[in-house]
Amino acid sequence: MIRFEPMSENDFQAYASQTVPRHAEENVKAGAWDPEVAPERAAIGFRKLLPAGLDTENHFLLNIMDDELGSIVGMIWYLRDPSAGAPSVFICDFEIFAEYRRSGYGRQALLALEERFRQTGVTRISLHVFAHNAAARSLYEQIGFRSTGINMSKSLRAGSET
Repeated sequence: MIRFEPMSENDFQAYASQTVPRHAEENVKAGAWDPEVAPERAAIGFRKLLPAGLDTENHFLLNIMDDELGSIVGMIWYLRDPSAGAPSVFICDFEIFAEYRRSGYGRQALLALEERFRQTGVTRISLHVFAHNAAARSLYEQIGFRSTGINMSKSLRAGSET
């Protein structure tokens, strides 16, 4: 059984030090950013989204806990979007740590979060997933997420596929 627990400041600092390079790498892999600018662009974006860190209004960063293991098995960061009209949430980041993947934690966490949101009147959950992340896309589709748009790009560099 999983539960959510707010990140501590130490957890947040560890998360930030890992997620910024990972976000840069994923955008390079997706063909969205050039490798030379990706690290700086990811860092700027992260600071812009969370200018007050854990205290940034409408942003929630949670550890996903497995009480039976006594461990943090992942994390989720979501934004309550007050400008969206109907109460909605955007999942900014979601990760089950590598050693706990393929154990059902992702599904459990998303379904538990969905129930939590229903109880607070949220009517829509949205997220972004990189096209190359087939495992995540499959999980999201299995629990009812549907594509609402597709970004496409074409590299004009010689020998590049993306």
